[in-house]
Amino acid sequence: MKTAVAVFAARTAEVMHWPTLDASLKPRASVNRDTLLAIGRELYDMLHEARRAIWLIDRCATEIAEFEQMHAKDLRARHRDKLAIVAMKASGLKRKSRAGCSPGRQAGHRGRGLGSDAPDA
Repeated sequence: MKTAVAVFAARTAEVMHWPTLDASLKPRASVNRDTLLAIGRELYDMLHEARRAIWLIDRCATEIAEFEQMHAKDLRARHRDKLAIVAMKASGLKRKSRAGCSPGRQAGHRGRGLGSDAPDA
């Protein structure tokens, strides 16, 4: 199983290049509508190219712990957090550096992290 995970991890590294997103995360970078559109195009292109592999990891993650780790933390969480930081930057919110807080909490979302299914209070 470790070989299969290594193959998927290598392929992920090949596909997960988001130059506009990475440039937007730099401290002095400005984020505007065009930047957000470019990030959206990069996301769509990556999802289109890797759709079958994403589907496979989605299905395998519930049964194979190594895929679950890759799926939850290495793929979704990392990019979700980067996108949240850029979204906060675009909206003018300042990112606070607090250990253990998700970007959703940093933005003042009543203690809920991004992606939470909890209803608004």
